[in-house]
Amino acid sequence: MLPEVEIRAVERIWPIVVSNEGLFQTPTLWEYLRGDALAALEQESIQPLTLLDLEDLERLMGLVQQSRALVEILTSKTEAACREREFASWYEAEGERFGTAESPFIGELFEAAVDGLLEALFAEEQQERYRELSAAER
Repeated sequence: MLPEVEIRAVERIWPIVVSNEGLFQTPTLWEYLRGDALAALEQESIQPLTLLDLEDLERLMGLVQQSRALVEILTSKTEAACREREFASWYEAEGERFGTAESPFIGELFEAAVDGLLEALFAEEQQERYRELSAAER
């Protein structure tokens, strides 16, 4: 628990589990979770569980960054029709109203990684050629 948080003052808790690998949300997985795991979460202030993998988390953070609507996004994702579906599936059906889910932060990390690879693998002339081609595509 968080010692500085007075739990009685918390109106709502949104449990989110993030897996570092791809997570397939199958009926079998949700049936398993409906046992002890979800029973422990059945309290008035606790909202339905959301399962994400890292790609889903990136998309969620992009949506939040664009819309500032985390509670609305989680509310939509945890409605009965979408609750046990993949985040990507929810996004295709409902999520586009919150934004494109493209995170500038992730884009910046990707560009930094590409720059690192270019520097490690190619001569300066080849790096400049790649950057010119990349800029022309934008």
